[in-house]
Amino acid sequence: MYMIQGGQSEFPRSAAAVAALYSAGIYKGPEITKGLDYLMQFMPNGGATRHESYYFYGQYYAAQAMWQAGGRDSAAGIRPSATNWLAGSTKTAPGGSGGK
Repeated sequence: MYMIQGGQSEFPRSAAAVAALYSAGIYKGPEITKGLDYLMQFMPNGGATRHESYYFYGQYYAAQAMWQAGGRDSAAGIRPSATNWLAGSTKTAPGGSGGK
C-alpha cells in the first residue's frame, strides 16, 4: 500500500499497474495474474462508464497490458478498448480527420 489510507481498486489504476509491471520486466507472478483477472472482470464497455474518472487513461493502459499479456487477454481486452475509443471519436476534426 502506498497511501496511509487504503482505497478500493479501480480499473484505471489497476490497468496502469499491470502495464507498469510489464514495463519493468515482470511478466509472470501473482500480481500479473490477479491484475489481468481484475481487468477482464471490470473492463468498461463504453456508454455511461465513459463518465468514470480517468476512463480513457484506464483504456490506454488496459490496451497496453492486454497486448503484453497476449493470448485470451489480448483479444478480449484490446477490442473493447479500441471500440470504445473509436465510438468517442465521431466528430470531425479540422482538416477532415476523425477525433474530438
